[in-house]
Amino acid sequence: MTDPLRSLADLTSLVDRAAAVADRVNAGGGVPPVPILACEGAVRVTAVPPGYVRIEFLDARCFQLGPEALGTAVTRACSEALVRLRQSIDAAAALDTSAVPGEFAAISERARDSFASVLDTVKRLQRSDGR
Repeated sequence: MTDPLRSLADLTSLVDRAAAVADRVNAGGGVPPVPILACEGAVRVTAVPPGYVRIEFLDARCFQLGPEALGTAVTRACSEALVRLRQSIDAAAALDTSAVPGEFAAISERARDSFASVLDTVKRLQRSDGR
């Protein structure tokens, strides 16, 4: 007879492992943020995994450029930061994105088996209670 507590613990462990894989992918494999300065250092654009951009206006004089020039400079800095971030993520040895689908498939298979075991145990207990 299958131990329902053990099956539930296995299922919980598999869900935790799946969450850890997702966190690792979302974190970009531990790649640090990529800062780029624009407008002669008046604006800092930072790209962070998995692909977010933070823009900081360090010196109000950058607004004197006008909206079009400022927008162009910030857009270029964002593009450069994201390209460098992508290169860093691709180069990170700790993150093999080609292995992720296989890992999730294995986790899913074991989770399905554990969940089926838990359900079978619940059904048996219901039958033994006469329900």
